[in-house]
Amino acid sequence: DTTMRNSEATTSIDIDVLHRIAQDWYRKIKMHDLDEDEVIQIEVINEGLKVTLYHGDEFPIFANGSNELTDYGNSVMQRMSWLLARHVLTFTVDAHTSHDSIGAGYTPSASDLLDLTPVELNAQRSRSAFQMSLRQADEVLGALVHYSDGDLARKVESVIGHGYTKPNQRYPNRKDKNRRVELSLKLDVSEENLSHYDLAPVAEQATP
Repeated sequence: DTTMRNSEATTSIDIDVLHRIAQDWYRKIKMHDLDEDEVIQIEVINEGLKVTLYHGDEFPIFANGSNELTDYGNSVMQRMSWLLARHVLTFTVDAHTSHDSIGAGYTPSASDLLDLTPVELNAQRSRSAFQMSLRQADEVLGALVHYSDGDLARKVESVIGHGYTKPNQRYPNRKDKNRRVELSLKLDVSEENLSHYDLAPVAEQATP
């Protein structure tokens, strides 16, 4: 899942080093050897990395129907904060919900079902999805700032809740996989911070 083409937009970055960082981060963040679908995806993008954390049923980041981080979610954020503090210059947090009522944080009450039209129900579900995803993104940022002792507060560029407007392309037939948090990172590629990876094995790049 780490694919990258060299282009004019990426000539300022050693792409191989980014792939080494991606592999190193994947080993440090992933805490379980899963036989089923992965819960973490790390991709090399222009001048940095994109980390996708899937909110699955087996290893949920958030408690169902809420923005409260689970013990697993807190463990991931603790590891992420250490990695981000080591390398990141800036980062963004994007949170997404699923199309179902649980993933959107909204379950129609009996009165809603009686009083609201289908169009109004869909509108309420959409609003709740945006609100839920924004609260989840804010919760992630709060955890990262907390575990970094405040260091990451000055490095965040944006915190966005997308609701279910941007379905996940990796699992197009899995609505539950729309529940995810994406961290887009611009890395500090200074000599000092990257010296560790100069000694790492060359990363194998997957075929696009």
